[in-house]
Amino acid sequence: MENEDNSKADERDIIEYQEQIKNNQVLSRLYEPTDENINLCADYIKNGGIVGMPTETVYGLAADAFNIDACYKIFEYKGRPLSDPLIVHVSSIEMAKKIIYIDEGIEPLFNLLVKNFWPGPLTIVLKANLNLISKKILAGHDTVGIRFPTNPIAIKLIEYSGVPIAAPSANKFCHISPVNPYHVFEDFKEFPVKILNGGICKFRMESTVMKICQEEKKIMIFRLGAVSPDDIKKVIYTDDKFKDYTIDCIAKKLNVSHEKLMKIKKEKIKDNSLTINKEAPGQFLKHYSPKLETYLYSGDDIKEYIDEIKINDKIVFIDYNNIMKNKFLGKNGITSSNFFELSEENDPDIAMKNFYNHLHEAEKLEGMKCIIIIDLEKYMVENSHKLTLLDRMWKASSFKKAKITI
Repeated sequence: MENEDNSKADERDIIEYQEQIKNNQVLSRLYEPTDENINLCADYIKNGGIVGMPTETVYGLAADAFNIDACYKIFEYKGRPLSDPLIVHVSSIEMAKKIIYIDEGIEPLFNLLVKNFWPGPLTIVLKANLNLISKKILAGHDTVGIRFPTNPIAIKLIEYSGVPIAAPSANKFCHISPVNPYHVFEDFKEFPVKILNGGICKFRMESTVMKICQEEKKIMIFRLGAVSPDDIKKVIYTDDKFKDYTIDCIAKKLNVSHEKLMKIKKEKIKDNSLTINKEAPGQFLKHYSPKLETYLYSGDDIKEYIDEIKINDKIVFIDYNNIMKNKFLGKNGITSSNFFELSEENDPDIAMKNFYNHLHEAEKLEGMKCIIIIDLEKYMVENSHKLTLLDRMWKASSFKKAKITI
């Protein structure tokens, strides 16, 4: 469980998959990404099937974006509400322009963003061509989030399918995002999903979702992701035409309001916004969450907290720079096996890449009762990935903070 940039799937995942396949217990299957198999999966998509698609961010659950019945399968398989729109993936800018309308006023800024971030982990929300893309998969809005991924398997799958592909993250709704194919299999093994084995993802964090608002001269960031607000600022402020544009981080504002709500109520609360149609994904109070009860740890002097937890060997710690390990190792049965380290060297890049994988590993440990995540708002220095990591930690824990007693 030491700090590492996880480069392969856990061997337990591979063994469990092989056992379940051998015993014919499941409907889903993994496929090596040969041209033959990518063509097989593309034909499956053309015929309304669902494919687990690797991307450079996380794995996506892919369907023909023009086939409303196929897209409905995504919502069904994930248990995802129709109020949460699907992102559409393309294999070229030309394909993107067929399904969107770009106003003349935003075209120069769109072109600048595309030049610098496409292909890549940036989703841009634009007016949709509703003759091709149904509002039913856009939560009733007339806008669509478009992304051009860099992953060569994803690009081939889109090209061989011949259509844009709708693909939210390939996990059950609100569960941890998948960063290797076995995570996809575990969530969808009871469904007829063909999964392309693209190994572990490069960024292991979702795409950033943003929208250009020309009249207000601002960029709205709905979801923090692999492209930071600072990355976007550096690009747009290189051109004098966009010096007046501001970055409005809607995701940060939502997190602040959710945290205030938790402090006021001081209890476990449910997200009552599931029926409110969102313009972009990733905006719910609870998201990217393990199956185990999950909390943030901010230190012994914490004043606002939801639960007081007595230290014991049924706790899994997601640590950073060995902060919790140095404090709790050896207390009441706590051993080094209770800790997953995001980064021992204060490396935010490695911490971001390890986060989802460690949550997956933690929830699979037998007999564990809860997960405690170190509160990086207090313990990590400022950097471009901090806000994104905090966003995922807040949502994984639903802002629940715990006080730990010995």
